[in-house]
Amino acid sequence: MILIDSVKSFDESMREPNNESPIVVINVSGRRYETRLSTLENFPETLLGNESKRQRFWLNERNEYFFDRHRGCFESILHYYQSNGQLRRPDTISLDIFLEEVSFFQLGPKAYDQLKESENIHELKSPPMPKKHWPLRTVGTTIKEAFVDFIGVFAGIILLAFLFGAACYVAEVKDNRATFSSIPKSLYWGIITIMTIGYGDMYPITTAGRMIACGCALAGAAIIGMLVSVIVDHYQRAFNRKTLYNEKQRYSKTGTTIAPGRFQWKPYS
Repeated sequence: MILIDSVKSFDESMREPNNESPIVVINVSGRRYETRLSTLENFPETLLGNESKRQRFWLNERNEYFFDRHRGCFESILHYYQSNGQLRRPDTISLDIFLEEVSFFQLGPKAYDQLKESENIHELKSPPMPKKHWPLRTVGTTIKEAFVDFIGVFAGIILLAFLFGAACYVAEVKDNRATFSSIPKSLYWGIITIMTIGYGDMYPITTAGRMIACGCALAGAAIIGMLVSVIVDHYQRAFNRKTLYNEKQRYSKTGTTIAPGRFQWKPYS
């Protein structure tokens, strides 16, 4: 449903296109888009709206602008110009990639404000550190956000270590009682094995015990992979929010645009 109030808030000059304005062709990685020049120039501080900025992407032989950028993101970016500054990230595009494209096309503080609101991005408090160390503060934020997930993963590790340790105790107690002499000692072996440490002070000698050890090691690799993925996911979210906040601060303090390539995430394939 379209809210009438939001439609009325559009600038009246944007309702009727300037039919006398020339049409420009924008080629984004092989996909061509056409729009009127006046549509772009309504945002003169952006990359596409500023003639001197976009001129270096002009191809005389093809009579078009060419950008080797993300095509899925560009549809939303072009809509930003056509809708008088309404920006929405496509559901199929991750936030970090979309932020990279918004930075490249230099959409400005209004676009960042919309993203901050629509993506529910908040600046989280963290222990004071020098500004140049803000990635370390992001680690603190990551640990705080992922604390519940950490507890769940560690609880799963202890449970699996207990099950594998108890199973190995049952398999080894007759032939290898000197090593697996009790359940607590077997639990220690289970934790060491599932965390892929493997001190070598305890090891099974029976066929059943070795099979259990193999299963414990494989489960440990899977658990560690899950733990790493949780950490990376939360860190990326916190890093994106912090980066967005920092870029917004640059806009508000200096009034300058963001240089292309400011973001350092891996480019799309």
